[in-house]
Amino acid sequence: MEIMAKKQNTTNNNSRYAVIGLWLSIISFIALLVVVAMKVFETTGFYTPTDLTLIPRLIGGSVAGMLIGLGIFALFDPNRIRRFLSGRQAKYGSNALITTIAFLAILIFGNVIAYQNPYPLDWTEEKLNTLAPESVEVLGRLPEPVKATAFFSTQLNPDAARDLLDKYRINSKGKFEFEFVDPNRNPLAAQEAGITGDGKILLEMGETREIVATASENEITNGFIRLLNPEKYSVYFLSGEGEHSIDEAGETSYTRIRQALENKNYVVKTLNLEAQAIPEDAKVIVLAGPITPLSTQAMNSLKSYLASGGSLVALENPVVLTDFGTKSDPLAKYLSSDWGITLNDDIVIDTQAPSSAYNATALQYNQHPITEKMGGVGVTFPFARSLSVAFDVQDVTVTDLIYTTDQAWGEKDFTSIEVGQPAYDPATESVGPMLLAAAAENTVTNGRVMVIGNSTFAVDSNFDFSGNGDLLVNSIDWGAEKEELISLTTASPTERVFVPPGAFQRMVMLAGAVCLIPLAILIMGAASWYSRRKQG
Repeated sequence: MEIMAKKQNTTNNNSRYAVIGLWLSIISFIALLVVVAMKVFETTGFYTPTDLTLIPRLIGGSVAGMLIGLGIFALFDPNRIRRFLSGRQAKYGSNALITTIAFLAILIFGNVIAYQNPYPLDWTEEKLNTLAPESVEVLGRLPEPVKATAFFSTQLNPDAARDLLDKYRINSKGKFEFEFVDPNRNPLAAQEAGITGDGKILLEMGETREIVATASENEITNGFIRLLNPEKYSVYFLSGEGEHSIDEAGETSYTRIRQALENKNYVVKTLNLEAQAIPEDAKVIVLAGPITPLSTQAMNSLKSYLASGGSLVALENPVVLTDFGTKSDPLAKYLSSDWGITLNDDIVIDTQAPSSAYNATALQYNQHPITEKMGGVGVTFPFARSLSVAFDVQDVTVTDLIYTTDQAWGEKDFTSIEVGQPAYDPATESVGPMLLAAAAENTVTNGRVMVIGNSTFAVDSNFDFSGNGDLLVNSIDWGAEKEELISLTTASPTERVFVPPGAFQRMVMLAGAVCLIPLAILIMGAASWYSRRKQG
């Protein structure tokens, strides 16, 4: 009798513990539903957690609580588990259980295969989730492994940066790896890396280091380029003749080209040839849209510089759009006589241009390092002048680079342009395709010249349009004899209009996701249980 009483007490205690485990599972399940609701609220913008790791930790804790509770229940009340498994429920559920296990096994096996053999698919129209060919090419040039350390605190979501860095890793053929460090939890690592802000990335290749300010493909690829080219080259933009400013921001300024060059490790400065001699470190000189002619002193300096192997990128607008008036253009004469490139006194009219007949559009690119990677990428030149080239200048190799459509012509009647009625005159004007840009190299001195009959194509307001900025950057890369730096910028998305859902719509979607769908599943389950119970 006493033994029976002890067994009864033990059974009661076990049942009590089993109930505790069951309640722990139920409470954990309810907590999981609440956390999932919090995640939905976060996604729809109704709630923003102060700690981005809070919700994942709560989900993990809730799932762990459910599993622990079920384990306690099974441990202290195994008889009920046996009865459940041997009853009608087991009979009806065995097939479903086997099917579920088989499905999970296939799913796990497929995921293991996919993880070991990653092949990402990009379904966006412009392949925005795929590294640009230029980025992949830079990775292929890495002479030794590169390690990236991304400094992200809990205040920043690292998912996008992690996905992007993983694309670099996949395309690096084992030459790139990365890790994330919280600068708040490990301030010493941030201090040693020279990191002063959040969301920055340190790239290390051997003893060479570069800091990337933001986790974008453009910035990271530029960081790789700086690692590959630690030597800084100086580029000077001439001033004093009304050229575009690289210092003062504005629609007609050249601050965007300055930023792009500095991203590629160039040192960009201004130079006034009336007050300064050309510095010895000048790798390239850029003349961007002078309003007045260069002086004799400035021209003599440029001639000596080019004769000693220097490089010039000359961007000259139509004379009628400058203050040249009747004054001669000594630079134009020099380019024609010594380099075989003539700046014509006209304005290119292109009736096939998509936006305006005054915006000459590049249609044909001839083979050259500057334009090698620009196939299919347009460049628009607002109010440009045409060029002519001569291929018989001694020791000079000239390349006619960029042509318009065959519907363009060089308008010389500027009055007709003022009244908005330009018309082709076969007696005095040349018909297209019209030459817009040409490059020349002296095979003896190694001097280089790039001439474009327009400067406004690369002003700040036009720089990011299609290939406009790329053309000027590529020209300077070529002038600096850094052809390996020539590349296009990363892809930009097609502009689309997206109307976000209103508050009511978001509440309906939230109710459907959190309440209606689970409720429908519960109703179907209850109906199935009741039907089977009636059948005995």
